[in-house]
Order: sequence, then structure tokens, then C-alpha cells
Amino acid sequence: MLELQDVSEEAAALVVLQSLYAVAPLHKLLASLHQEQLLQAAVLADKWQLSDVSTAAVQMLQASTLSRKLLQHFVQLPAVPTLLLPLLDPVVSACMRDKGPGKGMAGDAKRLLLSVLGDLEGVMGDAALREALFTLPLHAMELLLSSDDLKARAVGNHYHRHQFEVHTAFSGYILEHSC
Repeated sequence: MLELQDVSEEAAALVVLQSLYAVAPLHKLLASLHQEQLLQAAVLADKWQLSDVSTAAVQMLQASTLSRKLLQHFVQLPAVPTLLLPLLDPVVSACMRDKGPGKGMAGDAKRLLLSVLGDLEGVMGDAALREALFTLPLHAMELLLSSDDLKARAVGNHYHRHQFEVHTAFSGYILEHSC
């Protein structure tokens, strides 16, 4: 049984299902969606283990200028699947530049970074998350590191070894981005 979280996912789900039956070329099906629907299609395709569809949707998003509406949808995801990690840098950067109504989206960018990369021990233990962390632009890294909610385990020798690994990695990152 196919269950959707919201009626707004219907168009994305329909395109993902049509891709299964090759109703039209995948690129053409995905091109019929708005950015928010592309994001939904990528998440649904990932959930249903349709990697060709999810990869194509993410690539289309990477190739486009991200709309404010997409940014709002992205930062409201309950969890960011690994397939969306390549979008983390452009989404955070766009949120930081946003000067829209209200205070802009810098706070959303910080919450997003913390939700994905806020547990340093978990990040250092996962190759995809580690890659996402170390490919962030300097302003995003500073935003993440400035948070009081950043987590690192503080237990015995394990912490000291982990702390050394994190400091070494961040030192390399800062040297690489300061030149």
C-alpha cells in the first residue's frame, strides 16, 4: 500500500510511479515537477529504493537555482537522507544569503546544519556525513561551530582520541580554506 504524508506529495509520487512503468523518459517526467516536488520525488524514490529516480531528481536540483520555497521545504524535512547531502552546501549557502520577509533564513540554516551534522561523533563515523561536513563553505562551518547545541562525546580516553581527530580534521579544513 502506498501511503503519502501529505496530499502535496501526490504529483511527486505519481511521477515516481510513472518512472517505474517507463510512461515517458525519466528526465521528461521529472522536468514536469516544481523544485519542491522534485525534492519530494527524490525522498520518495529513495524510500522506495529507486536510485536512478532519486539521483536524477537530486541532479536536477543541483543544476538549478534554488527557490525560497524549496529552501523552506528542505529545512522542514524531518530528516535529511544521505542522497540529499550534496544539496546541503547550496541550501545552507542560499539560506545564509536570504534576505526575505522577516529575519531571512539564517536560523533555518543553523538548525539544518545541527540536525544533519550536529553530532560530531556520528559525523566522524560516517563517510558521507564527514564528506558533507568538510565540503561546507567556511561561513557554514563557522555557523555550525558557533552553536552551543553541537554535540561531542566527553567520556574518557575515547573523547580525547575523538577530540584529536576532530581538531586535526578542522585544522586541515581551515588551512585549506584560508589560502
